[in-house]
Amino acid sequence: MKRLAIAAVLAISTPLVIPEATLLAQSASPATNIPVPQAPGTFAPPPPPGDIPLRRVPSSVAPPSPGGLRDSRLVEKAARDIAKARRDAYEMASISGRVSSSEASEFVSTAGRILSDAESAYSGGRYFSASEKAKAASALYAAANTLDRTELGYAVDRRGPKKPGRGNYVEAPDKARERIARAEAELTYYRSTDATASQLIDRAKNMVGGATLVSTSGDVSYLARNRAAEHAAKAAMHLIAAQRGF
Repeated sequence: MKRLAIAAVLAISTPLVIPEATLLAQSASPATNIPVPQAPGTFAPPPPPGDIPLRRVPSSVAPPSPGGLRDSRLVEKAARDIAKARRDAYEMASISGRVSSSEASEFVSTAGRILSDAESAYSGGRYFSASEKAKAASALYAAANTLDRTELGYAVDRRGPKKPGRGNYVEAPDKARERIARAEAELTYYRSTDATASQLIDRAKNMVGGATLVSTSGDVSYLARNRAAEHAAKAAMHLIAAQRGF
């Protein structure tokens, strides 16, 4: 028993010797966390914390920045709005050759100039301005379309050739005045200096009319002028937004 106790004490107090070959193998191996085979009865010390390699995420799978997503959506939206305004211009070209409405012609001319400005803004990278100006052009094409189709005898009601009801004649000037009031408020609040927007508001004021017994009896041109006034005021609001930038 005494001999066993002495042997145990010697085993604990004797320092553990690592063979020189093992030390050389550890110093020559790169820090890749790959364990080096050790001699029986020996062990390798753990690598220092700085030698533990960190796993890196490839840049190709990194999530895109929120700004990049927002910009790409704005570019797509501006392209869609410009494409729609071009389609509206093409449609108006097919109608304008059959009528001679002076008010509609003025709207078409203004819309064409605004659409050209929208395309220039898109080429210059001002996508929000391009989108708003394209919407303004579409609104003016809608105003001209309403006036021209009235002269051609088309019904201006969205539901088709059905004759508009009396309620539409009463509501049309109210909707136009509401849109004009909003456009004037934005023009004043944001201190807009867009001359075209101011001119469109004035034209809308001159076109809108009150509902009377004569006007509600089925005069489609009365309804068309009030709806065209609403479109003109809407175009002015888009121009104000394009100038302020939001």
